[in-house]
Amino acid sequence: MTAGQALLGSIAVGLIGSSLASNAAKRAQQAAAAAQRAQYNASLQDRNVTGLSAEAPWQVVYGNPSPIGGSLCAILSSGAKSEFKHLLVVFAAHECQAIDEVYLDGNAVGALDGLGWVTGGTFSETAEVTTTEYIVLDVNGVGTASHAISRIISTSPPSFTTAVGNAITVNPASQSPDFIIVSYAYTVTTPRVNVQKHLSPGGVDANDQFIAARTGGAWGAADRLSGYTYIWLTLDQNFARFQGGPPNVTARLRGKKIYDWRTGTTVYSNNPALCLADFITSEAGFGATTAQIDSASVIAAANAADAAGFLSDGSFKTDQARENTKQQLEDSFGATCHQSGGVWRIVAGAWTTPVLSLTDADLAAPIQIEQASYNSKERFNTVRGKYVDGGGLGVATDFTPWQNTAEVASDGLVKVKDISFAFTKDHQRTQDLARMIVERSRGGLTITYPGHMRLWPLQPGDRVSITNAEFGWAAKTFRVTDWSFHPKTPVALQMVEDVAVYYNAAAVITADAAPNTNLPSPFDTPALAGLTAASGTAQLIKQADGSIITRVLLQWVATASQYVVTGGRVQIQYRLASALDDVWQTVTLPGDAASAYISNLTDGVTYLFRARFVSQLKIPGTWATIAHQVIGKIEPPTAPSNVSLTQSLVFWAKVTDIDLAGYLIRSQPGMTGIWSRGTPLHDGIVTAMPFALNQRLYGMQTIMVASIDTTGNTSAAVSATLDFGQPDSSNFVQVSDYQARGWPGTVISLLRLRDGTLLVDRFSESVTQYREQPVNTAGGALVADALASSDEYAIADLYGEPDVYATQYDALTWTSAPFLPQYGGGTLSLNCITAGPTPTIEYRTDGDNIINLYGSADVYASTDLYGPPGAYQSWPGALTINRMVGIQWRVSIAGGSEQGKVTTFTASLAAQEGGQTFANQAISSAGTRLSPSAGIPARTWIALRSVQITPFVDGSGAIAGRLLDFNTNIGPLTQLVDNTGTAVNGTATIDLKGLVDV
Repeated sequence: MTAGQALLGSIAVGLIGSSLASNAAKRAQQAAAAAQRAQYNASLQDRNVTGLSAEAPWQVVYGNPSPIGGSLCAILSSGAKSEFKHLLVVFAAHECQAIDEVYLDGNAVGALDGLGWVTGGTFSETAEVTTTEYIVLDVNGVGTASHAISRIISTSPPSFTTAVGNAITVNPASQSPDFIIVSYAYTVTTPRVNVQKHLSPGGVDANDQFIAARTGGAWGAADRLSGYTYIWLTLDQNFARFQGGPPNVTARLRGKKIYDWRTGTTVYSNNPALCLADFITSEAGFGATTAQIDSASVIAAANAADAAGFLSDGSFKTDQARENTKQQLEDSFGATCHQSGGVWRIVAGAWTTPVLSLTDADLAAPIQIEQASYNSKERFNTVRGKYVDGGGLGVATDFTPWQNTAEVASDGLVKVKDISFAFTKDHQRTQDLARMIVERSRGGLTITYPGHMRLWPLQPGDRVSITNAEFGWAAKTFRVTDWSFHPKTPVALQMVEDVAVYYNAAAVITADAAPNTNLPSPFDTPALAGLTAASGTAQLIKQADGSIITRVLLQWVATASQYVVTGGRVQIQYRLASALDDVWQTVTLPGDAASAYISNLTDGVTYLFRARFVSQLKIPGTWATIAHQVIGKIEPPTAPSNVSLTQSLVFWAKVTDIDLAGYLIRSQPGMTGIWSRGTPLHDGIVTAMPFALNQRLYGMQTIMVASIDTTGNTSAAVSATLDFGQPDSSNFVQVSDYQARGWPGTVISLLRLRDGTLLVDRFSESVTQYREQPVNTAGGALVADALASSDEYAIADLYGEPDVYATQYDALTWTSAPFLPQYGGGTLSLNCITAGPTPTIEYRTDGDNIINLYGSADVYASTDLYGPPGAYQSWPGALTINRMVGIQWRVSIAGGSEQGKVTTFTASLAAQEGGQTFANQAISSAGTRLSPSAGIPARTWIALRSVQITPFVDGSGAIAGRLLDFNTNIGPLTQLVDNTGTAVNGTATIDLKGLVDV
């Protein structure tokens, strides 16, 4: 090791030692300062007292404090009877900006004239003097007296005369003489006080000529007090008030001119940072040179003080300990002032952004906790004390105590700090400062941060943020209070916690504004949050044997507490909600769990579930409890989706539910479908997709698909609509146009028939019926009866006008007259056009067919005579029917703002197409009739469409066949012919096609 290295090492060790020593010294100094402050606080009430002393300590005045006392350094006399006393009162041992007012026993002297005499007020006397004066008047009767007239005693010649100040006026002017003799009284003011002010501008005083001229050499022409601010106070002892001795003299000053580090000029200022810097550099303070002041810190502190509204307005005397004075100046803006490495730095009591962000990467060794907080004696929740109100006369008064109620509640008692703000004259500032003191006292976490050289530029007063995993700090802010360094050791920073809320007067009061750690307490187990329960289809489980098991899924917010996640657990309990005991079933899970399934529960029953965290220390948190009715297999399955149609197939997206038995498919005519009114298109349950339509559908149909589970619960239906077209009209063998027939049937609601349209009226007081009368058959057509005459003058139809005033319409229900199929086995279809909300079409078989008593096929069919009608069911769009089994329809349209209408209702029966074969049929030359009952199969023809005759080659010579007639009832008459067209006997195969009656 070189000598230089040894020297450097000794210096570094000395720095560390001096740092530790300085900490101890600072504590001792703080204790001494506290004692001195207490002494100062006790004597604060004497600040405005002027004492007689030739060796008084210097007094320094900063800012514009309330009236302060001075030192009475000399008393001189003058006058024939020594009735004038001249008092030399020194207020400051430096140049001041101004002496704004002088007070004697608390009374302001007031305005002074050019010679320094008072011009009125408390310290002058007035007397009334009378005189008689010859006054010349002008043409207006106005003249001027020598004195301001207080009252007119008499005039000569007698006249009506008024006076304002020195002016007198004779009225009327036309009768005024050229002059007038006036006896009047006036007031004479005698000043009893004279004040000569001396500010020592530029540090140089001027001789007081007023005193020198009156003291006969006691204060000579060359006598002066350069560098002091003082007054010569002259008292006229003829004034009774001064005959008991000199009064207490105070003055309101604008104090010392100080150096502004921001502008480089020396000016009057009450900025606390500039005042503190002046004190540190002054002879009365620490005598530091400007090079020993961190100018950047002074500028920053001065600007921060201006922004916060802090001022220093007060005075001190040099016999007061300088540490005490420094502390008082610091208190005026909550500042701290550090000397480190021979340089003074000032940090204002205002928040500034951290200059550096430190993480664990900056650590050279573990952080050391020097103290977790200030001790109990240094922690306060209330501050009370005194200040000198700037609007008063310099007398100390109590400021309103400031208290953090949250901290009082936390502490369980009121912990008071007494303080006096020597340089604060504004009450609001005392509150801001008191708050800062309380909040700072609640912190006190002090650490030593051993870091790498990146920390070298930091200085006391700098703020940094620290993120540290060990202590759970996330950008926790600290203020550097000291530092030390050795080449073989890290940079050691001493820091104290410091947060913005300490300095924010508008911040919400909390019990601890700067927690020492963000880590949770191991003794505070978090409450379990977000507990929910679900037990529907999604929670079911399918066993290997195919059985479906109900489960309840409990979920909650997983905890981030390591005291639960590592070594802790989640405890779940459940029981019947209706249970009268308090017996619970318990399930225990690892601490990091966030869900659990509970099985062996009954569908439809309500259970209570509760859960909580238990820490690794076996400390349980609070229960979270919910009630839940188990749904299980009660919940309908998921509805299918994406239904699509072709003329023969139904497609949909399969459901993936565990508990799924299959699908149900129904149809309903029209653009909308209602599941309960739909017609099933299959038996049992559909399990495959697509589904092939096993019956022919006609017209606009809505096909509905629903899921069904193993319990029989069905989902909501999902539908698609497709126009399946109409039956082949060429096959129609029976058509009934109900509109053309005048709507035979029964109508429930007051209706009108307008232009052949069935309308629901807005009136509902009566019922109009349209009924079918016995009819006649004419050429196979069904002729309906006319309207009943009683319906011709329905009130709403009196003038055949539309319902222009209708806003709501009744529901419409029309039941048709039965449609009686004349043929069996055909397909019955409808062409129905409606308007209005949710129209539905239903049908039933008619039970009473007595009107067909003489139908040849039904004469003895007892089942058709008096059978009961069937139940109404949804119209499937088309129906295969039996001959002479009546079909009756019911059309329903809901009421509402749209008028219900049935404009078209036509039933059409399309006969079934069929064929028949006569094989090896012998045909005579005279013709052979093919009986419908003789062919294969036997038929009852409604209409024949074609007859195909194929002769056998049997030597008969027949080459073709021909029809002699086309009778459908007894069969066609056929004949064979040869190549000459001559009828011959022969054999043929004959195929017939047409419409059949089944």
